[in-house]
Amino acid sequence: PASPRPFPRATIGGCPVDVANFQESLAFLEANLRNENQVKVGCVNAAKVVAAQKDERLRQALEACELVLADGMAIVWAARALGIPLPQRIAGIDMMLALLENAQRRSYRVFLLGAQESVLRQTVEKIHKLYSGINIVGFQHGYYFPDELPTILEQINAARTQMLFVALGTPQKEIWIDEHAPQIQAGLIMGVGGSFDVIAGIRKRAPYW
Repeated sequence: PASPRPFPRATIGGCPVDVANFQESLAFLEANLRNENQVKVGCVNAAKVVAAQKDERLRQALEACELVLADGMAIVWAARALGIPLPQRIAGIDMMLALLENAQRRSYRVFLLGAQESVLRQTVEKIHKLYSGINIVGFQHGYYFPDELPTILEQINAARTQMLFVALGTPQKEIWIDEHAPQIQAGLIMGVGGSFDVIAGIRKRAPYW
């Protein structure tokens, strides 16, 4: 099991959100990686709060995450309106990039799951350019057939994956992680949505403002 969170968890619109800044969240993940504890990471924005109010399974999957990031300014504003001292927005892609940098530095073994095959291959190529020497031990597009899943899970474990990034849609990725985490030996499992598309250059990020 993961180490206890050193920061509180709040509820906004029925969804869990951890009251932590970027560095606190990253340090929590790093500590659990070093200790070989499994941590599931979710991200919440306004659209996901609305979806979770109608989808009990999505909400349950988010609650099962050891870390839930406030991936949207609407979440920060709502928290502050409720008197919750949420310090900042933490974009999932920013956390993913910070983790990839750590993977490069500490030789963690990375597996990428999701997106279209062409996008995934561009993502792998771009990550290798950004983080020279990073150890990507495997990758699998998100358009596999259900009967292929056992083999994919075996590949993730056989590669001794330490960081698994899951780029599926909502609520697919949250439910996928919640259902399959017990079968996966990776220490960190993070849902990253459309981050592969952004890294590959297929989509642009929202403007900073």
